[in-house]
Amino acid sequence: MASLLLVDATDLPTVDRTTPPLDDGRVTVSLPEDWTWAPRSKDYLVRAQMSRDARYPNVTVYAEAAPEMEDASSENAKKLAETFRATLDKELAPRGLKLEEPVHAIQIGGFFGVEYVRLAKIGADSVERLFLVTVKNSRKYTLELRTLQGSLPRFRPFGRAIAASMEFNPDEQAVGAASAP
Repeated sequence: MASLLLVDATDLPTVDRTTPPLDDGRVTVSLPEDWTWAPRSKDYLVRAQMSRDARYPNVTVYAEAAPEMEDASSENAKKLAETFRATLDKELAPRGLKLEEPVHAIQIGGFFGVEYVRLAKIGADSVERLFLVTVKNSRKYTLELRTLQGSLPRFRPFGRAIAASMEFNPDEQAVGAASAP
């Protein structure tokens, strides 16, 4: 089984624009100050792009029910990576597709989950799609960062910083903080 990739969140870009609670109050996400928010949609929790004038890089966060999965943690992140690897292999192989970078377990600050990269053609653009996925409270949260092919090394730190910023059950944390002595 692969090892857990440890990323020091203090080495990542600053993300300081926090969303209001999303996904029925289950999560907040922070983005870099200068990124442009996309209009709201029922298809995703939040979407933003680095520049109003350029489509890439952009980031989208999705949520879906995952009642069969346990919360991602340091104890099970490697097992979660194996599960995702097997699922993606089954999904991609019949279509002749493969991952650009394999699934691996990752910890970024308090974020535990998996990371992998796929390539895609979107219109005339060849793009790299970085996925960071975690599971909390029977919900799977997927962050997708899209960049023009060849620019992922430059923008991967933004995707990781945004993933590390995710706070789960923010309403409960605020209540707990308010009632603390």
